[in-house]
Amino acid sequence: MGASAAGRPWVTQDGEELRLWYSLRGAEFRQNGDAAYRIVSQPLGRDGVALGTPEFVSFINPPAAGDFDDWMQAYACIQNYENIQIMLYNGNDFGRAGIGWATRPRPEI
Repeated sequence: MGASAAGRPWVTQDGEELRLWYSLRGAEFRQNGDAAYRIVSQPLGRDGVALGTPEFVSFINPPAAGDFDDWMQAYACIQNYENIQIMLYNGNDFGRAGIGWATRPRPEI
């Protein structure tokens, strides 16, 4: 994805590891496809510098065609809770179509 903008940074901590989460979008972000808003994450160094390349985030209940969030998932906040991660985020049209939540197993520390 050739990103033209990034937004809504969020940092989580698992043990000693920090992880940066944020939204990326391309120039044609109002359409479904590679340019649409997507949530990514990457490790964060203790100096505050993101490490490696952004990884697209996968949760257990991903958007399906026709869902309120099928072409836009943006502005997430991630919360660790026991053995899962919970993500709250805006769907299509910057949340006009709805606000969603998704879960995934929390990574091993």
